[in-house]
Amino acid sequence: MKNVLAALLMVLSFGAMSQVKIGFVDTQRLLDTMPSRKVAIQQYQDHEKALRDELTVIGAELQKMYEDYEKKQGDMTPVLRQHAEKKIMDKQRVVEERQQSMQEELQAYGEELNKPILAKVQKAIAVISERQKLSMVVDVTSTLYHAAEMNITNVVGVELMKLEK
Repeated sequence: MKNVLAALLMVLSFGAMSQVKIGFVDTQRLLDTMPSRKVAIQQYQDHEKALRDELTVIGAELQKMYEDYEKKQGDMTPVLRQHAEKKIMDKQRVVEERQQSMQEELQAYGEELNKPILAKVQKAIAVISERQKLSMVVDVTSTLYHAAEMNITNVVGVELMKLEK
């Protein structure tokens, strides 16, 4: 009786598995072909450069403060020297805090730029999955092997270009 039940479960599970149709897609290749992603990358790089330029300016201000201190420290009273050192340390803290906030800003900006792009990719995959009656779509980078005929990257790419327009 147990053997019959086990055999029945195996047959049923194989029957259920035969209903699952999986497609594979190379999302990186899709992303690399999207004009909107190229625009987003350029916007990100421009913003990153502006932030680097800002950091260069405040870094140069800090460097000048330190050089001035080095030149004048011999002529300063202990109170003035202590005040100048405090200003330099405060400026250093401002530079470090700005570096941290810039990193956070860039990360948030990158996510903001990527969100609509990834939404388009997901929508294109959903449309093609529905048309081809796929139960699941897996990125090719997360698989060891997939049948070439189950790769839907090109079809999704065509749909994605329609969404891009």
